[in-house]
Amino acid sequence: MKLFRRFPKKYLLIIPILIILVVSILSVIEVRAQEDLLTELESRLTQLGISVKSITIDNQLPFEFSITLQSSTSGGHRTEEDG
Repeated sequence: MKLFRRFPKKYLLIIPILIILVVSILSVIEVRAQEDLLTELESRLTQLGISVKSITIDNQLPFEFSITLQSSTSGGHRTEEDG
């Protein structure tokens, strides 16, 4: 308890605020990294010739996402690629 007596009370209020600020910044960085990951995934699938209709984030923690692929079917006839 001697440690707390050395610091004025105003510093004791600043410490939790700084912790909250750091956690918030790290959360924003993580979300942007996840979005960049999905953009890169979409780009790589497109380069492989796989048509991507949409990619959506379903849940941030744990990180879950959905990919909707565009079918290569034209006119209503299925192809072998459609499975």
